[in-house]
Amino acid sequence: YDECEEKDSVCKTEGQTCKDSKQQTLNDWTCECTPPATGNATARPARCLIDECKVQNCPTCANDTCSSVKQACEDPDKTATSLGDWVCKCPPPSTHIATAKPAVCEIDECDEPQNNCTANCVAPNTPNCEQTCFDPNTAPDSLDDWVCSCPPPTTGKATAQAAVCTVDECVEHGATCTAEGQ
Repeated sequence: YDECEEKDSVCKTEGQTCKDSKQQTLNDWTCECTPPATGNATARPARCLIDECKVQNCPTCANDTCSSVKQACEDPDKTATSLGDWVCKCPPPSTHIATAKPAVCEIDECDEPQNNCTANCVAPNTPNCEQTCFDPNTAPDSLDDWVCSCPPPTTGKATAQAAVCTVDECVEHGATCTAEGQ
C-alpha cells in the first residue's frame, strides 16, 4: 500500500514531495524537499534548507557572485523560506559586507590604529603631533601607501610612516628679511 496516496497532501501543502519507498511497511512515508532545497522527514513535513552560497543555478543564490571578486559568501539563515539574505564579505582587514551583491572593499589605511602619523610626537601642540593622514588608493590590494603630511609652516611628508616635520626659518620669517631689504 502506497501511503502517499493518502498522505500526499501533507507534503504538497509545504511544496514538498511524498515518497513511500517501502510500501509494505506502515508509517515510513517521507516528505522530501524540492531542489535546490535539501531535507526530508518521516511522516511529517521536512525542514528544508538552502545554503544560497553553495547551491548553483537558483534565482536567489549567490552562484559565483562573491567568489568571482575574491570575497567570502555566507548565508546567515539557511531555511528555505529565507532567501536572498546571503552576504559577500570582504577579505581582512576590511570588515565591509553587502547583502545579495558584492561588497565594496575599500580600506582607508588612515583608519587603522597602527598607521599612526603622530608617532614622532614628543610634545603636544607641536608640528609632529598635528600631522594629517591621507590614503590615496583605498583598494584592498593597495596597501602601505598612506601618507603623513606636516602642518604649515612646517614641511615634511612620509609614506607608510610618520613624517619628520621641519621648520624652514627662511620660509617662516622670510617676510621680515624681505621687508628690511635683505
